Amino acid sequence: MDTFVHPISEIDAADTARFGGKATGLARMAAAGIRVPPAFVIGTDGYRAFRAAGGVLPEALVAEVRAAMQQLEAATGRRFGAAHDAAPLLVSVRSGAQVSMPGMMDTVLNLGVSADSALALARETGNAPFALDTWLRFWRMFSDIVLRLDAEALVAALASEIQAARAQATPPAFEQLEKAILRSVAKQYDGEVMADPQWQLLRAIDAVFESWDSRRARAYREHHGISDSLGTAVTVQAMVFGNIDERSGSGVAFTRNPNNGECKLYGEFLRGRQGEDLVSGSATPQPVDADGALSEGHRRELREQGARLERVYHDAVDIEFTVEGDHLYFLQVRPAKRTAQAAVRIAVELVDDGIVSHAQALKKVSGEQLKRLLRPAFEPSALESAQVLAQGIGASPGHAYGVAVLDADRAAAVAAGGEQVVLVRPTTSPQDIRGMLAAKAIVTARGGALSHAAVVSRALDIPCVVGCEMIEIDSESRTFVIGGKAFEEGTPLSVDGALGKVYSGVLPLQSSTGLVHDIDRLLHWCDEVAGIGYWAGGLTGVDAGSALRQGPRGLGVVALTDLLIAAGTLGELIDAVNDLSQQPDRTDTQERIRLLAYGACRHLFIEAPGVPIDLRLPHLGSPRAQRMIGAWAGLAPRLFLPLGLKGLYVPLLRGVADAARDTGHRAVTPLVAGITSASELGAFRKVAAEMGLQRVGAHLQSPAALSDGGSIARVGHAVWVDIREIIRTFYGYPSALSFGDDVFEAYVADGYLDHNPRNHVRAPLKRMLEELVNAVGASSQTAVRLGVDCGTSAAVSLVEDLYSVGFRTFSIPIPASASLRLALGQFAARSNEHE
Repeated sequence: MDTFVHPISEIDAADTARFGGKATGLARMAAAGIRVPPAFVIGTDGYRAFRAAGGVLPEALVAEVRAAMQQLEAATGRRFGAAHDAAPLLVSVRSGAQVSMPGMMDTVLNLGVSADSALALARETGNAPFALDTWLRFWRMFSDIVLRLDAEALVAALASEIQAARAQATPPAFEQLEKAILRSVAKQYDGEVMADPQWQLLRAIDAVFESWDSRRARAYREHHGISDSLGTAVTVQAMVFGNIDERSGSGVAFTRNPNNGECKLYGEFLRGRQGEDLVSGSATPQPVDADGALSEGHRRELREQGARLERVYHDAVDIEFTVEGDHLYFLQVRPAKRTAQAAVRIAVELVDDGIVSHAQALKKVSGEQLKRLLRPAFEPSALESAQVLAQGIGASPGHAYGVAVLDADRAAAVAAGGEQVVLVRPTTSPQDIRGMLAAKAIVTARGGALSHAAVVSRALDIPCVVGCEMIEIDSESRTFVIGGKAFEEGTPLSVDGALGKVYSGVLPLQSSTGLVHDIDRLLHWCDEVAGIGYWAGGLTGVDAGSALRQGPRGLGVVALTDLLIAAGTLGELIDAVNDLSQQPDRTDTQERIRLLAYGACRHLFIEAPGVPIDLRLPHLGSPRAQRMIGAWAGLAPRLFLPLGLKGLYVPLLRGVADAARDTGHRAVTPLVAGITSASELGAFRKVAAEMGLQRVGAHLQSPAALSDGGSIARVGHAVWVDIREIIRTFYGYPSALSFGDDVFEAYVADGYLDHNPRNHVRAPLKRMLEELVNAVGASSQTAVRLGVDCGTSAAVSLVEDLYSVGFRTFSIPIPASASLRLALGQFAARSNEHE
């Protein structure tokens, strides 16, 4: 670690932290026998020594650079800063951080050219205009990057001297030009400037180190979460010239198309120019496969070496290259940036090509990329019969459904309780932000495409329709009127934010991407690598088809209440419950309840034949029931207990059993929510068995339930941990949890808690969950399914904590399933690497 400077051939190509991506890429290419110009690297320890010395290069580092330049001279047969009678060595000085920061760091090209060496370059190549152009390119870049001067103004002041040098490439003309350059620089620069390449090299290294701490680089790192402490390496490499003649040129090539992922060489080539011309856009390049661009031999070499590099990097790569005369040189290689669509296709095809494993493929795609690809749309078949309630201005694209809520604070409370919400307002203001953050979609009666609702919705990336003037909203009575018809708050709506349409009811969603097959394969590998069982949760019944296309083990924790909402019969059940509360033994009321359960379940059972379904019966003591039932406080108190009255749960079970029998569905497991004792589940199991339902389960929602979870598991066949409700009850937060993560984060920031309980599991809750996992694992009844119900959403960090605790079965809502499954696969892959 006492040596700062290293030849590329001697560095550890895996140590990007010390040598940066650029130098390690060169080392890998050289080791693979690929032609690269000779180079050396100053490691990031050199940067830290530079910064520790107050922005001055340590003497030891300077001595090592001079020694390395001598080695570079020996490797190339050229001389750096040589007199006009020797072949000159020119170098590039490039940044090389561990993490790629495109355009943020500084580079100096063509360093080493002076009046004498420019003449030597002209004689060597027989191309005086090339030598002069190379010299002027250097001064432009050095003045801009190192001296921070107006480079164009500097060159413009040299017009007559440049013209003389072009007219006659003689020592006097070149010497006069050099003197004019130094005079022009001195007019702008308050400091010493020399034409000596040795001095210029050290100043260029200074500038590259300093660029790490530039304002733009710091802003980039802050935005992308890159640590300031990493520092940058500096790579000094012998120049090759794409502008030396018309056979030469510079280019960038991708081994696979970065837009769509196609396995085909993709890129651009600029004949007769240096790479900076390609990057700056000052000239129009040709596609690498175009006639008249690269020669067929160079194109073939690029393809073959690109394929080798894919196996070295286990990824698609992009390559910077230069053609100098007959030779193709590789200057840089790195994993290729790509679109979301390309990321998925490349990941899958790298597996098919035998280049990466399933676990490695998962690292090629981010959760954000999957989210963009899987942005759902309404199923076309459902749209054919959908009723358009209102038409407005499509202000933010996307498709979503939820229950209508007319007040922002109530919207936040309802969403916090697990409901999907469509916020319907006359218009919105900054005071509505909590409700807007919680909503799946926003609809306003007034406003245009630049209204508050529109602007905020686009920033939040949620569907929004504004200017629905046919909607009249009465916040006091919690109703809204469309075309003379009144609707109550809680009415299900579906919103198309692109077309500006608001539909009645819940319309099923489907993926809008053409990569469904590749995404399904990728997610299957996630489940395989993590060893998890994915169950599709949060279903309403109408979206069963979309869920099943993702290949879940089953439909997990399907709420009978949601099925009733989708069927439009929840109001009838609430009426029946009110009647039952007054007269528990009325058989006609119980029959109404049975028929409602039967009708709600029958459609789902037909849509998902043979698919395991864990169906949660309503729990009238829950916060959700309290919000939904207007006369909740007046109900018989016994109804609030998990099993409540037999007059309720028995007909519900009978309706489920009848629907299962009539549809031939044999894999239904009714769940009872809120229980705390194995005896409760035992009684529930006995009644279910009498009706032909041989499997039952529990939905645990309290610490008391967790503490007896092992005993409960021995009685039932499925145990689901309602993690959202467990967290709420464990910490004692209010039943109508009406604040979002921003409130928790502020609470943590103020020092009141050391973590956001929605984002992480900490002791002693972690110990209780571990005890449950161990108790079920030790049970002789190994067929018990133990899973986590993620509700309508769950933070990735929370799900990772639950995975670490030992849970391997997860019920995940469809909108969040891809990103959470990918996160678990990646988390497991990382964990396996560290073991």
